[in-house]
Amino acid sequence: MSFSYSLVGCDTRLDLGFVYNASNADHVYSSVALAPPAVGYVLLAGPVIASFGSEAVVGMRSRPGFRNLAMTSFQAFPRCGPLCEPDFGYILSLSLFNMFRGFLPRPLSPLQPMIDPTTGLTARLSLTGDPVTQNGWIDQLPYDKRFLMTSGPLTMAVGDTQEVTIAVVAGLGSDRLSSFAAMRLSAAKTKQLFDNLLQLPQPPPAVKVTEFDGQVLLNWGWDHEQLARTENQGRELQFEGYNVYQLPTADASVGEGVKLTTFDVKNDIAAIVQPTFDPASGQVLDQLVQTGSNSGIFRTFLATRDSLNSEPLYSGQTYHFAVTAYLVHPDRSQLIRAVESAPVVVTVKPQASAPGTRLNSAMGDTITAELVQGFSDGLVQAIVVDPTQVSGDDYQVVFVNPSSDTTRIIEWVLINTSRGDTVLANQRNQSSDEDYPIIDGLQVRVVSATAPATPNLPGAIFAFSTSGFEPTVSLQHAREDVQKVNVYPNPYYGLFRFEGRFSGRFVTFNHLPEKATIRIFTLAGNLVRTLEKQDAGQFLRWDLANDYNWIVGGGLYIAHVEMPDLGTSKILKLAVFPRQ
Repeated sequence: MSFSYSLVGCDTRLDLGFVYNASNADHVYSSVALAPPAVGYVLLAGPVIASFGSEAVVGMRSRPGFRNLAMTSFQAFPRCGPLCEPDFGYILSLSLFNMFRGFLPRPLSPLQPMIDPTTGLTARLSLTGDPVTQNGWIDQLPYDKRFLMTSGPLTMAVGDTQEVTIAVVAGLGSDRLSSFAAMRLSAAKTKQLFDNLLQLPQPPPAVKVTEFDGQVLLNWGWDHEQLARTENQGRELQFEGYNVYQLPTADASVGEGVKLTTFDVKNDIAAIVQPTFDPASGQVLDQLVQTGSNSGIFRTFLATRDSLNSEPLYSGQTYHFAVTAYLVHPDRSQLIRAVESAPVVVTVKPQASAPGTRLNSAMGDTITAELVQGFSDGLVQAIVVDPTQVSGDDYQVVFVNPSSDTTRIIEWVLINTSRGDTVLANQRNQSSDEDYPIIDGLQVRVVSATAPATPNLPGAIFAFSTSGFEPTVSLQHAREDVQKVNVYPNPYYGLFRFEGRFSGRFVTFNHLPEKATIRIFTLAGNLVRTLEKQDAGQFLRWDLANDYNWIVGGGLYIAHVEMPDLGTSKILKLAVFPRQ
């Protein structure tokens, strides 16, 4: 490659050859008020040679018994100077062959090694210093340069093929050296993701939402196939945990939100600091990117507060939450140690149970199973995670022989005996931790007894019923809930605190059944507005306008709420004070 008035070098850890400006003045980029960029070439996968016990990457697949060669020599030379480009022809071929092997191009023989001026030692790779810290062998000659990256040696027969993968990376910072640092960071990320076979972090499963009065349950533990993809991913980078955020808007980044909690694997990995490009300063800075607590893996979160505004969650108001998964490299010497997935975002509106619905269980309620067949001193319990999803069905936990000959771990299955369905199979966890799937709103925890007690053995069956724990719906309860129908804020004082955050002026009718007609009258009996509702929600807003879209004046209004499916109605009074 050829560059004018530039400095070059290589990074042996990243198999990276790079070029950056010799000064901060660049006639092209300075004209648009930008710093000069830096460019690098990363050898992601060199040629492959046989190597017992190693593993190569070929065609984006792992190939055991081989290894990829790294960058084995790096040479840079100006067009005219001590390492002047060789003449064309046979001499050129011999000179280049010398350089491929990490020697000077001349003399042709005997081979003349390069000398690192900072150590006085021979070297196959030149200019290996760090331009940011100015430590090591640094290029000091800004000329029109060439550099040569080599990987070898290897033997190829006629017809043989080799695959070499190279990435071009760039960086733009606040000056020439921060551009170099940004480029090197991109190179490190690119190489590490390639070593992970470009397996970007799988996001969590879609998040199911259950809305309660002033609370919201987020549940991503229900999709067992996606959970397996998320939690069993990675080669170099390995699944570590989940982050839960509250966001200001549905399209905001997690950096604009507030992290509510982290659920991570119990290990010795906690706070992770790594170089990160800071757009504000244009510098690459060490920043805290993940803060694990070794809590263990949980797959539900109950949100009870608006952490963006340090207040409770208000029923009827809209909030946004996100869940991400993140991977970690166990090697603490890696530049890039953590990578986070794209967020799974949900928009929620806390609200009480639908009119007529009664929840007959609460989060955390425990149903203990009974041993109905076989012998065991173990324990089986069903913990209510989502009381709205409890089925009311009967279940059995059946212990079976291992499904694989390679393991001797006793397995268990969960059968919904009311439906005759196997809802969980090939389960092995008997540790009493939190790492159990969620099914039908329940987390079934199976615990084996320890010696000398009798463990869970094949043929043992535990049974439990959720009858009486499932939610119920009745017309009588719906009619009783009519007393909860109301309107807020009342009085309306010209400005509602949520209006600026979400939309224009309004008041909200709540606890409404699916179908309702609301007629709003003045005290004189004049009809102001008719509102129709026919949806599963409980809320209906009035924008304080009449049927002609004029904003109403201040005063007292009567709202007649008709609920035809319930055969009843309710009258509400509403005071409106206009803005001053």
